[in-house]
Amino acid sequence: MDEERVSRCREAMREAGIGLLVCRLPENMTLLAGYYPLTGMNFLALPSEGEPSLLVPESEEKEASAGWWEQVRTFSFGRVDSPDPSVAVEQFLTDVRERRIAEGAAVGFEGSFESVAPALLAGESSLPALPYFDLLKKVFGASVRDATDFIMAQRATKTRVELEKMRVASRVAACGLSAFRHAVEPGRTEAEIAGIVAAAVMRDGVRVTGAERILPFPQVSSGPEHTSVAWRPCVISSDRTIREGDLVVLELGVVVNGFWADNTRTFTAGQETPRQKEIREVVETAQREACAALAPGVRCSDVDRAARCVIEEAGLGEYFIHVTGHGIGTRYHEPVPILSPGNDAALETGMVCSVEPGVYIPGFGGFRKEDILAVAEEGSENLTACGQGAGASDDDESCSA
Repeated sequence: MDEERVSRCREAMREAGIGLLVCRLPENMTLLAGYYPLTGMNFLALPSEGEPSLLVPESEEKEASAGWWEQVRTFSFGRVDSPDPSVAVEQFLTDVRERRIAEGAAVGFEGSFESVAPALLAGESSLPALPYFDLLKKVFGASVRDATDFIMAQRATKTRVELEKMRVASRVAACGLSAFRHAVEPGRTEAEIAGIVAAAVMRDGVRVTGAERILPFPQVSSGPEHTSVAWRPCVISSDRTIREGDLVVLELGVVVNGFWADNTRTFTAGQETPRQKEIREVVETAQREACAALAPGVRCSDVDRAARCVIEEAGLGEYFIHVTGHGIGTRYHEPVPILSPGNDAALETGMVCSVEPGVYIPGFGGFRKEDILAVAEEGSENLTACGQGAGASDDDESCSA
């Protein structure tokens, strides 16, 4: 059990007047139950005092029982004879209310999550909606309170256990980064390379770390047209065939037992041109400067500025169109911290974020390099378990399985 996470959360609950926290999103189950859900039909009732309770599909009892809490109840789900699950959920919540809620204490729930991380069954997410919120109000009445901001504040700084889990996720992602480096060559398609990366993450990630619940999300773009818009939150790995001299960008998200890694690498297929080398070196320098600026007490805007100044001084400022970094943890993109112009919030020890400056030039192509860093007591720690360069000459052998 991550005692630090549980004690921090419960202390904050008492200070906020929250007697019970009811969670069902996979990212918060991972955080507070030590269990990465398979389907998303999972429920945690965490009181500020006393033993928490879990309600999970009977098909997930083994996985849930390997988490932190002993009180695991099950319900029939996914079988031809399974009843309406809302009956079991209502009974679970009612029992919790009768035993766990102090007079006058609030019941916190995930009322304003609009971006969510998937369960292992990523192809069909099961998420809370109006019927579930109505059920919470029926059971708990006026004591129900939206605890989204409270939960995200807890997630903003990671514990020692969580940082170690993110290191494992980065080791798994490194298998995909290594495969990408060796797969970039003329004649292959974007989709083919994405498939090679995904296969390496699954095959070698399991073998290297022993982790069983892994999902890779590789996105590959190539050539002037596709890489110049590789800043988009989602790009399509198409059937475009890579040609000699093309830039190829990999955006790789990987979730391992509920914790995420997020990396980008850019390589040239074949011989790098002088202009490609020049822009690559600008992006690499910008990333190094931003990484060096990351430390407790430093403003997020100052880290962004460290990267943006390098790119602006090279005359490429108009082509750096996104933020320098975002938070990450039990979700691919978390809202704290955001390394952006105008965000004067100070970094804190335990925060984890991407550092990913990029340049995207219409008609020429795009470059980005992205690593994941944790704010340490002094400076930062790069969690990315792979060679740090973005160019084809960099030594990424440390990624290999």
